[in-house]
Amino acid sequence: MGAIHECYRNYAAACRREAIHQNKIGVLMGEYSSLRAEIHHRITLLLTLAGTGITVAIAVTGAIVAHPQWVGLYALLLVAIVLYVVFAILMDFNIYHLTKRVRELEAQVNLLAGERLLKWEDGSRSRQPTEELLETLSLALSLIDAGQPATLRQGPPLH
Repeated sequence: MGAIHECYRNYAAACRREAIHQNKIGVLMGEYSSLRAEIHHRITLLLTLAGTGITVAIAVTGAIVAHPQWVGLYALLLVAIVLYVVFAILMDFNIYHLTKRVRELEAQVNLLAGERLLKWEDGSRSRQPTEELLETLSLALSLIDAGQPATLRQGPPLH
């Protein structure tokens, strides 16, 4: 009879450990889902910002082409570009840190589960946080340079 009680106690302890294990996975999955939604939201916001910034840059560049003597337009364009770049860099770093936490959660859940269940963010963010931004900025500057009168151009356009 003692062996049966011992077996039952071991089974009950294993069941409790499994329940605790499943509860931990559930909590981690809640945080994981929340962070994924936040990342998608911030990427959408960043893309909206890029679209708005490009639209403003094109409009101000058009105004500069139409009225190249208005110095205030150049200042407005410069302020708009600086604000866009600063905000985009901050947003990109923020997204980078969120995806880093998502990768940590994936590793924890996969370890607790004993198999690779999650792999959404695993290895998809191998570029540095601002590489995409620098490419976008280079493109924006080349577009702005292309819209300026030939007398204001300084060297070859950026690509």
